[in-house]
Amino acid sequence: MAGWTRPADITTMREHGLLLSTNRPNVGQMTYGVFKKGSAFSHAPKGAAARRCFLEALGRACWSGSGTSLRSFGDSPMNAFKSRPSSIHIFLADGQPDGLRTVEKPGWTGLAVVCPRSRFPEVKAIDEFAREFNSTGVYVLRGPSEDGDLPTIYVGEGDPTCPRLEEHYLKKDFWTSVIVFTGKNLNKAHVQYLESRLVSLARDAKRCVLNNSKNPQLPTLSIPDTAAMEAFLGEMLVIYPVLGLTAFEVPRTRDPSDTIFHLKRKGIVARGYDKDEGFVVLAGSEAVGNKGITSSASESLVNLRKSLVKQGVLVAEGDHFKFTQDYTFNSPSQAASVPIGHSVSGPDSWKDDQGRTLKAIQQAAIGGSAWQKAGLASEGG
Repeated sequence: MAGWTRPADITTMREHGLLLSTNRPNVGQMTYGVFKKGSAFSHAPKGAAARRCFLEALGRACWSGSGTSLRSFGDSPMNAFKSRPSSIHIFLADGQPDGLRTVEKPGWTGLAVVCPRSRFPEVKAIDEFAREFNSTGVYVLRGPSEDGDLPTIYVGEGDPTCPRLEEHYLKKDFWTSVIVFTGKNLNKAHVQYLESRLVSLARDAKRCVLNNSKNPQLPTLSIPDTAAMEAFLGEMLVIYPVLGLTAFEVPRTRDPSDTIFHLKRKGIVARGYDKDEGFVVLAGSEAVGNKGITSSASESLVNLRKSLVKQGVLVAEGDHFKFTQDYTFNSPSQAASVPIGHSVSGPDSWKDDQGRTLKAIQQAAIGGSAWQKAGLASEGG
């Protein structure tokens, strides 16, 4: 088994006895390695830290073909999938955009079923959907949160999923819909792997209230199976945001060309940048303490701050809070309001090193676009 990956990862794999040889051709900082035949994930040390280190090494690679080769994209496979143009087919079974849906991607063996909780007893009895609910799969229950804008989710797996979903229908009240993923040749160990990875991603992203009380352990998979499940997970992570679920979205590696914006108010300083998935506030940024929250702050804003404190995204430092990690907010305004402690306009508040507001930069970009110069914009635009 051969492939490209990072020198640090090659070192990790060599230490675990998974590499027979490596060499470094003229490809920058990339390294080429030949994997030991029959290497399995279980060959890595059993400690959680070592297993996670090895998993992350695999996770930074993109596997292809039969699963015998890999090539690093310098980032996680999820981001590699997201940067690749693709088509997603969504079938509205009842004609409603938020109703019963199936989701497929051309050339992919996976299938997602989105079902409102209220329809579950009916839908599970329909032959076409009963087939999916009675297959091996991984699912996410989602619903509103009592703690502000963050959704509440629960990640689970089943072989099959239907008995588990029936139990949740009777015993868990928070969820309003479920997203079930099934796939050709998925087995119990595969969906346990996907469940564990999703819970881990949700805990890292901290963009939801996670209803799971335990951290599912990663099952022992062979390297090809691990690679296949990372690829399957990558496709799932492309589909979830399309369905309005961003609980697993962690900030992508920042591009050096991204403009850094600053926020300076009430004695605090925050830094961040604007991306497709939202506005990212950088680790080390500051937020006002609880005494800095004004009476005009909305209940949802106050609850969101409480959630971020509870999850460890914001930690107290003197009379203010500090961000412990890069964190993606839904909008520049939300990203500015949380640090400042009351609702503000993000586009007017975030400024670059030259003092230009995000709004001014956006307006300049629109005003200088090629289509406007060509006179194709509407007169009222």
